[in-house]
Amino acid sequence: MNDKRILALDFGTQMGYAIYASKVVTSGTIGFHRKKGRKTIPDDHLGHSYNMFKEWLLDVILDTCPEIIAFEEVRRFKGNLAAKAFGAWRGIMLQQAASRDIEVMPFEVGTIKKHATGNGRASKELMIAAAKKYFPDQDIEDDNCADALHILRLCMHTLEKL
Repeated sequence: MNDKRILALDFGTQMGYAIYASKVVTSGTIGFHRKKGRKTIPDDHLGHSYNMFKEWLLDVILDTCPEIIAFEEVRRFKGNLAAKAFGAWRGIMLQQAASRDIEVMPFEVGTIKKHATGNGRASKELMIAAAKKYFPDQDIEDDNCADALHILRLCMHTLEKL
């Protein structure tokens, strides 16, 4: 079994995360949503969700001291806003990892799905079911949490092969 401390992230405004430290897995989701319909109010600046993510990430890094951050590397987006948001979260994560000499391991969406279910185009429902199979002790809130657990599992599998 791998002894490296790993943080796995499934980027999104409802972000999934999974942490492996001291041979224990913890997982969940955290929201980085802006207040809808209030885009002109100064305290609801576009950058607030990125600041919230950065603060959360720093807390997790300081608490768990990950040696690796594994994440979903998305290549195609359904919309322009999703692409911009992904780029911002990815950039913040890469900057924090680089400043602390934390290794990063990106995994493409199809690779994660194929490793989890055998199908590179698996649905959210299949991904959740597979996560419940591989991680029966986890309270899997949604597909974001399930995806983060699969990213963690794929990262651990990849490290075992090295």
